[in-house]
Amino acid sequence: MFELPKFRPGLITRLALPCLTLFAILIVAAACGSGPERTPLGPPGSVEIEVTVIGAGSVQAPDFSFSCHSNCSLLVEEGDRVTLDAAPGGGNHLVVWDAPCGPFDEACTWTATERQRVSVTFAPHVLQFRIDGDGDGRFEINDGTDITECRESCGIGLQGPRSVAITYFGEGNGTTTVGPWTGACEGETPNYCIVNISGLVTVGTSWSKPPTTTEPVNVTIIQSTGGTITADPTGPYERGDTVTFTATPNTNYQHTAWGDACNATPAGQPCQLTLETDTTVSATFTADPQPQPVNVTIIQSDGGTITADPTGPYERGDTVTFTATPDTNYQHTAWGDACNATPAGQPCQLTLETDTTVSA
Repeated sequence: MFELPKFRPGLITRLALPCLTLFAILIVAAACGSGPERTPLGPPGSVEIEVTVIGAGSVQAPDFSFSCHSNCSLLVEEGDRVTLDAAPGGGNHLVVWDAPCGPFDEACTWTATERQRVSVTFAPHVLQFRIDGDGDGRFEINDGTDITECRESCGIGLQGPRSVAITYFGEGNGTTTVGPWTGACEGETPNYCIVNISGLVTVGTSWSKPPTTTEPVNVTIIQSTGGTITADPTGPYERGDTVTFTATPNTNYQHTAWGDACNATPAGQPCQLTLETDTTVSATFTADPQPQPVNVTIIQSDGGTITADPTGPYERGDTVTFTATPDTNYQHTAWGDACNATPAGQPCQLTLETDTTVSA
């Protein structure tokens, strides 16, 4: 029995408050227990294993002198190889592990690298149901009172002998194949099994998906003058594949349109298609406009000089500035020909559309 220490009257004022505070902290810590968010026990480098035992039995770890019958913690060093043994009580059997090992293994072994929660369930009457393979859907175990859903190997414990029904329910595209059943099935069909439970009974089955079938799709690319169409990926293709087509123009060409299956894609952008059937892709490339040369004739006259900037040669659409510079003792008095609308003494600027003559 815990007793508070006895103090002399002269010490009570100095010692009572710290001791009572410490006592209160200890009481609160004990009352709080171990919640899911508590700080793991042990020094740095150790790993805590939390063990929960449900039913009549225990979990043993002989290498660590550990035995647990309810809720316990085991401290090991990080990297230790840990083996936990399921030890059913008299008249009981292992139902299932919830641990990093097989659901029905008598011993559970793994390498301790992080905090781990482990639970094991025992019961007098047990059905262990093993499912092998990979399928879509679920199995339901109906014991007449409760329904347990299993999408992988599972186990259930019962209070007394009884019959249970295991039924497969398909999901998805409904192509999963179930069977054959193994173990103590009675009155089985491909999707249904009756089991009489008395003690430990093991039943198993397998399920499988059919091989994935593919539907090939042909892609035809119509190349044309002025550029190239490429596809990524390059094929072969199956229905549902996504392909990106890119149109790359040659020098002096432009990509001006997509055609066929890509006709809704703007020119100059990649065309992305999800293939559902045989597909044709085409594109149009247009040559860049060719330069159209323009001749400029400058008629020089006595008394001055006409210069052009730039000096040429010229193409349609070029802009040229003409300047009239009089000689000494002369004045520029008028522009002529294409510049006749420009006032004397000012530069004449023209945008060339055809052959042009300038005088002054």
